[in-house]
Amino acid sequence: MNIYSLIINTFNVHPPSSAPAATQPPARRESRPTKGPQSISFGPPDPKSRASSSTTPKADTTDGKQPLQEMLGLLRSMVTAIETLLAGLDEKKTPPDAKPTAKDLPDNAPKPGKPYTPDALINGFSQKRGSMNCVTVAGIKAAMQRFGGPKEVYASVEQTKDGVDVKMRDAPNKTYHVTNAELKYAAAHSGFKGSNQKMLNDANFMYAISAKRAQMENNDGTASRSFAAAVKTLDTWEHTQEGLQRLGLRNHVQRSSAKELANGTPGVMAQNDHVFTVLNGRVENYGSLGGRPSSGAEAYKLK
Repeated sequence: MNIYSLIINTFNVHPPSSAPAATQPPARRESRPTKGPQSISFGPPDPKSRASSSTTPKADTTDGKQPLQEMLGLLRSMVTAIETLLAGLDEKKTPPDAKPTAKDLPDNAPKPGKPYTPDALINGFSQKRGSMNCVTVAGIKAAMQRFGGPKEVYASVEQTKDGVDVKMRDAPNKTYHVTNAELKYAAAHSGFKGSNQKMLNDANFMYAISAKRAQMENNDGTASRSFAAAVKTLDTWEHTQEGLQRLGLRNHVQRSSAKELANGTPGVMAQNDHVFTVLNGRVENYGSLGGRPSSGAEAYKLK
């Protein structure tokens, strides 16, 4: 209820013409007109109206105290109503240190997310045997182990009418737009398989974004021709850390060692012409675990 309604209710309960029994003798009951609304007057009565009305009783104004008492009583009631309203508003105020929860944030805002565990990453999604996109696969797995899904890996992910707009950590002012058709094309050509559908969807999404960045950077000198050409460049020989860089994690990549990765630090390494992640202290190979990594292998971690 707003303050206006409270004041009107106060008038209805305490009209100016009524007064406490102790200060006003009972008035004779007079006949009242039945037509027209009854109005409230805050000033002295109009002399003309008094003269023209023979049925309206004359107010006793010998000492002038009665109207003043009525007005003071009315004002007290109004002040009480206002104080009640303000007290109710104070109770509804949000504490100054209140923090928004995840559900209060917009969909494209960064939300708390959990990284994928090494156990989940082993066969949640994996590379197809015979393909050569191990650099991108290893980069995606390491990013998932360090950060989580796309909303945690990238600076922002926002859906558009025909696809998505993605901003990356190393270039937050640059937008990578990928259409729905390109997302489907990348998923159809990634060759990914896995037992965790959510992780598989996340991996295919990140594969498409990696291809879009490859296209915009003209990877291998041919990727700028088309999105399909960019996807093709991901399935070739590449440098060990390129997969991480195309995810926008350039500023998080640091040289490491096989021992550090074997001890649980997320990252990628190269051994025997293959790039992979190290999960639970062992080499991840096409959805299964192999032996311990070679101590002299090239390795990069995500800090």
